[in-house]
Amino acid sequence: AFRDAGYRTAMTGKWHLGNVNMRPEDQGFDSVYCIYMSNNQNRDMYRNGKLVQKKWDNRLLSETFSQEVIRVIKEKSNKPFFLYVPWSAPHFPADPHPDWHGRSGKNKSGKYTDVVNELDTRIGQILSTLKDTGKEKNTIVIFTSDNGRQPGQQGPNENPLYTGHKWQSLEGGTRVPFIIRYPSKIQANKTNNSLVSAIDLYPTLASVCDVKIDPPKDAQRLDGVDVWKNLSKPDTKPARNELVYWHGMGQATAIRKGNWKLFFNYGANKHDSDPVLSDGYFDFFNEGLRTASIGGVISRPDTGRFYLGYRMIDGPISSHIVNAALSYKMSQKWIGILGSSFDLGDSGNIGQSLSMVRIGESLLIRVGVNYDESRDNFGVQLSVEPRFLANSRIARRTGVDIRPSGAYGFE
Repeated sequence: AFRDAGYRTAMTGKWHLGNVNMRPEDQGFDSVYCIYMSNNQNRDMYRNGKLVQKKWDNRLLSETFSQEVIRVIKEKSNKPFFLYVPWSAPHFPADPHPDWHGRSGKNKSGKYTDVVNELDTRIGQILSTLKDTGKEKNTIVIFTSDNGRQPGQQGPNENPLYTGHKWQSLEGGTRVPFIIRYPSKIQANKTNNSLVSAIDLYPTLASVCDVKIDPPKDAQRLDGVDVWKNLSKPDTKPARNELVYWHGMGQATAIRKGNWKLFFNYGANKHDSDPVLSDGYFDFFNEGLRTASIGGVISRPDTGRFYLGYRMIDGPISSHIVNAALSYKMSQKWIGILGSSFDLGDSGNIGQSLSMVRIGESLLIRVGVNYDESRDNFGVQLSVEPRFLANSRIARRTGVDIRPSGAYGFE
């Protein structure tokens, strides 16, 4: 729509909004300089659909994208410009630029802070370029984010009202900064508490820029609404009073209306559960086998699962066994699994197992060891499973939500 209205349209950063027939070159951008998907999945740099360099240095992406933004702003033209800049930072892996590395410490938190500090500087350079080129007062600048805190990188926020994290519809997963600057129309240093969604940006910017939106007759209606009056005049009646929250895998998880928010399943974790499990088998013939079991499981797909149970066996053999199993998501790349069995009867300790699962971009690799004291047996396990499966065997056994690689990946 903006290109049709006479704008120069450019995009630089990471493009993670589709591949076949959905790339930025297919969506109305004249100039494209980007990586496709997130920086943990692909760092091949493309210009207008043509490969420029494979495996661009992750440390230099923010610098590279900011240089392209400045180039577009400085480009001599009588046309106004529309520029979309989806930064790859601070998405993991957080690899600081050499000029920032170590400023905030050498641990994971320090690296993350270094990356954020660099991003702050790059945005400052862009704003300075707008001022130096005389385009500051008549340029709308919007800074926002696509999700809340990242598990394994920052950890969840446990402080109400902002509990939760990325992939959840809790406020910590969905409420993000939204900063808009338009010196000629919006007063600086003001706070606005209006409800706004990213889907509102398209109709809002089109409205304030006098761009006509003319979708095909068979197209779906726009979900976004024009919120310009709320942004420019905070005291006006809210244009948006309700919002449906969707999980990345296409499931509605919550709805907000006014100041009320209804959660359907607390952040798309539909398998969160704390059930009591029980089963049994009884053979009433002489010396028949009789078993009974009872146990409890705590399951949190974004964290792991814990099971503790008791099993009674009576008949040709007699045992009273306590089983425990723990799977824990240590980071975005590793899951640890522990298991132990103990016979309360004569056998005593039956055995223990320990294994680690490496979550790769394409494969799930599990390596483990187990020791069966009752048989004096030691074993080693190795399994490899492709990640394109929607419900992997490892995910079912550990209770951890492992998303298939591809369209969603770790985004």
